[in-house]
Amino acid sequence: MHTLLSSFVYVSLNLRCVTKTIFHEKTSKFQNGYNQWLHPDLVGVHFPFEEYSNCTLDLQKILNNEQYEIYSFEIKKEVTFSNLKEYFFKQFQISVGQMKDILSH
Repeated sequence: MHTLLSSFVYVSLNLRCVTKTIFHEKTSKFQNGYNQWLHPDLVGVHFPFEEYSNCTLDLQKILNNEQYEIYSFEIKKEVTFSNLKEYFFKQFQISVGQMKDILSH
């Protein structure tokens, strides 16, 4: 599944990002149930620089402003109607928490 998802997000016009798999087994905080929502299965990053003109790249260097987009993906073995709501709202909760952290800095 990771290879398929990585290929999809790399060629997708909406994402165009490269990915890296996160191995849960190697975390130092492995406890029963602790990692259930802690780590994404896949993280991705998109650097839109190939879309920029040389003038925009020069301005970006002057302003010392690096732009990139970071994504996280959670892969599930099985999604059913009974667990869909739980998975959706848990991901939403994680995303909101991450945005709060970013905005507070």
